[in-house]
Amino acid sequence: MTVTQSNIFFIVEKSTLKGAFFKLQNDYLGGLEIGWPSYAFSNGYYVSNVEPAHLLENLEQALSNKKLTTDLRKKLTDLKNSVKETDNNYIFYAKMK
Repeated sequence: MTVTQSNIFFIVEKSTLKGAFFKLQNDYLGGLEIGWPSYAFSNGYYVSNVEPAHLLENLEQALSNKKLTTDLRKKLTDLKNSVKETDNNYIFYAKMK
């Protein structure tokens, strides 16, 4: 039995039964690695349900990345300033690359 410190995801192509490990990254959060979505993948889209407090943590982590472009840093800062912990959950719906 193998034990890992972090989650490792594996995907299998149904028709060939070939598989591979993969990581999910959010390009809009500076390449921040993200876990399995709260909902699912559907027709090439990623859907995730995020609590405001968790989103703020993710934004702070993304903003700590020194390699962010000025435009992306401004967008993330504006988003962070608009999120309140008393907000309803945020739903992310994105086309997979």
